[in-house]
Amino acid sequence: MVTNLIGYLCSAFSAYSYYAHSEWFCFVSMAGFWFTGTLLLLYVLHVIEKFQRVPWLKVELGYCAVWALLYLIAASCSIWRGGADSAAGFFGYVSLCIYAADAFLKFKAWRAGDVAQGQRPLQEQPEMASPGAY
Repeated sequence: MVTNLIGYLCSAFSAYSYYAHSEWFCFVSMAGFWFTGTLLLLYVLHVIEKFQRVPWLKVELGYCAVWALLYLIAASCSIWRGGADSAAGFFGYVSLCIYAADAFLKFKAWRAGDVAQGQRPLQEQPEMASPGAY
């Protein structure tokens, strides 16, 4: 979230902030900031644990992979411009690396059969009657 915010500030206050590449970078960084913040809030408030049926690892894997691709495009366009946009591009590439690493970790966890909620809920076994009860 920090690199999203710093990249946004660098791009929004650059001399080229009214150009399309800067607006695109601002969109990618702010949308990433809010989506990541929402997911963080869902985890902190344990809302994720209430919705066991949602494949959270797949959802987050898709989100991180898409955002890594969007940051690749946005940061490349910003680096091309120079000036303060180069700083935004740098933080865009840092965000790209973070999202790509998180997507890789989510992929490994999904392949291992893990769940985003930590542990799978245990199903209770029915009690067996003692041998002398018959």
